[in-house]
This record gives sequence, C-alpha cells and structure tokens, in this order.
Amino acid sequence: MPAPAVPTSLDYALRLSPPAAQPALAALRDWWREVAGVAREVSDPAVAAAKLAWWRRELQTGWAGTPQHPLLLALKRLAPDLTLTRLLSAVDAAEEQARQTRFLDEAALLRWAADQGGAALAAAGEILAAAASAPAASPGLELPDACARLGQACALAAAVRSLGRQAQAGRLLVPVDDLQRAGLRAHELLARSPELLQDARYRAVMEVQAARARARLQDGMQAVRGAAPRRHTRGLRVLGELHLALLDELQRSGYPVLQQHVMLSPTRRAWIAATTW
Repeated sequence: MPAPAVPTSLDYALRLSPPAAQPALAALRDWWREVAGVAREVSDPAVAAAKLAWWRRELQTGWAGTPQHPLLLALKRLAPDLTLTRLLSAVDAAEEQARQTRFLDEAALLRWAADQGGAALAAAGEILAAAASAPAASPGLELPDACARLGQACALAAAVRSLGRQAQAGRLLVPVDDLQRAGLRAHELLARSPELLQDARYRAVMEVQAARARARLQDGMQAVRGAAPRRHTRGLRVLGELHLALLDELQRSGYPVLQQHVMLSPTRRAWIAATTW
C-alpha cells in the first residue's frame, strides 16, 4: 500500500536512519504496513485469517527462493540476510491483533505489545546493525534486541492513542484488572460515551496506561543508546521521542481518545526530529 501523505513517526525515523540502511528499512516498512493492515482493515475474521495465512506461506516457501509478492520480493533483494523467524513473528503479531479482544492483566498486554511492535522493529534492528558494522556503544543488548524492547514500548503508546478506534472494532486494549482497580467496566469503555471523558475513573485508567508506556519507552531508548553508536540510532531515538511527545499530548488534552484520533502536528514532529541527536 502507498505511504501515507502525512509522514508518520516511522517515516521520520526512516529519514534519519543511516543512508545505507534506508532502502532496506523502507522495504521492511512497506511490507509490515501491508501485513499489519490486514488486522486493522479487514473486518471479517475468516478473511483476515486467510490473508495472513497466505503471507505465512509466502514467507515459508518464498523467502528461501523467489517470493511472489512485490513487497516481499523487494525486501528479500534489499535485506536477504534478515532472520526469517522475525518476519514470521510479525505475521504472528498480525494474526493475534486480528483475534485478540481482551487482556486479563498487564503481563498479557505486555506480551501482545512485544509481538505487535517488537518483531518488526527487531528486524529493523538487524538491518541497522548490518549497516553500522560497528561495536556497541557500551555493554548491553544487541541492537535487534534493543529495538524489540523499544518496539514493545511504541506499541503500548500507540494502544493508548488508538483506544477509541479499537473499542469501536470491539477490541479493548486495557487490561481487565486495571479496569477493576479503578471501578470501571469494560462495556463503559466499549460504548465510548463522551461523558466518560470527564469521569475520574476513566482518567485514572488512562494515567496507568500512559505511565506504563512512558516507562517502557524510556527503558527502550536507553537500551538503544547502548546498543550502537549514536549516529546509527538517531532514527530509533526520534521514534521514541515522538511517542513520548504523543503521550504528553494525550495527557495534556485529557485522553480524548474515545472520540478523537489525536496526532502530533507535522510541525511538532519535524521539530522533535530536527532537535534529537
């Protein structure tokens, strides 16, 4: 699918990645958008499952030879050494996104976020590590593993922002035990009532979600800083900073996500990208 007219956080991160890695990263982004889009855009679970099963077969049979789909063919040409299991994990994540509608506790949410954001960003970490060909900045995680940690955090932040859209589709991206502690019921969030935005219980639940995502973002960005020299991780750090700024904006505006899709302005995104070094 074509890239959005308005640059996304991923697009900004790509532009600030090492030039040698950008073609392969762009191919990975385009392929991941196509796969992840199945879960977001196909309302019939059977159709979504069939499409994702096709992608799984395409990877299993085509990655060792010549893939049929042009997006996967481009990715294979530009990043032939990508670990197949990471790409299959990305398909696993899309399948889980299509069928997962509830999380009982924080552990379940974190596993989901690790699959949703971690698999694809870990693959990006492989591409960046190959382009860097440099030792880690300090002892710590390898770059793909650090990217997986950051990807999980970005998925958590995106879940806060997309709560309303997901609720409209019948999915609840908030752990049930978080709701229980605040005295809020799942059906109240799924109904997306405007009055709920003024409810202290709703605010308490959203503050917990944002704090969890913020802590994971800070941890992921720290891991990335130690995994490779700064010049090779600027795009990743911009990705983290953009998600932190998004959480700040959501908090400032009272988490209107049940009714609105909140986005940072292009000017603010560009400023964050330009001032992150």
